[in-house]
Amino acid sequence: MKTVHARDVNVPRWMAAANLSATLPDPPALRFWLTYRGLLTAQLQEHFGKPYALRVVEQRRGVPDASEAAALDCDPQEMLIREIELLIDNEPMVFAQTWVPDATMRANPWLGTLGGNALGEKLTRVDSIERGEFECASLRPGEVLWKRSLRNASTLPSTLWARRSWFSLGGLRLLVTEVFLPEFAECIRGS
Repeated sequence: MKTVHARDVNVPRWMAAANLSATLPDPPALRFWLTYRGLLTAQLQEHFGKPYALRVVEQRRGVPDASEAAALDCDPQEMLIREIELLIDNEPMVFAQTWVPDATMRANPWLGTLGGNALGEKLTRVDSIERGEFECASLRPGEVLWKRSLRNASTLPSTLWARRSWFSLGGLRLLVTEVFLPEFAECIRGS
């Protein structure tokens, strides 16, 4: 696994999901998805009426930026990063990135062996789990998360929305960020 170091430049400006204005996000139907607290994979299947597929993009080690470290309630230090895509009809709809500090990994070694399994579905089986409030961001060109999410895109959208929240497993956190890709935004536009 290669190691990457995130810089605090070119990182999203996160805001509490409760602070989304009436005019944001675009498309307006995306507001539901940015604040939905249930299992995202199940909601995708229900919305599209089709099963989702999961593709592992990369699993590596890296250092979170200051904002991610604060959400994880830890100092910026090298940790596991898992990136996946959720697909409907072989089209990527959601890009997800999970940061797992070493202490969380040691207490929950199954986090390193997810393979093609969805994290959310596994988390539903964990006792004493807590989820933090959602934060949202409108990603901008040049930001690290923008680049990672759109690494294979042939055309770039004018806006790209993401949400994140931490999970605490017995007091040890991990951070999940989900980016709603352009294909997803087009599918829900007008709904």
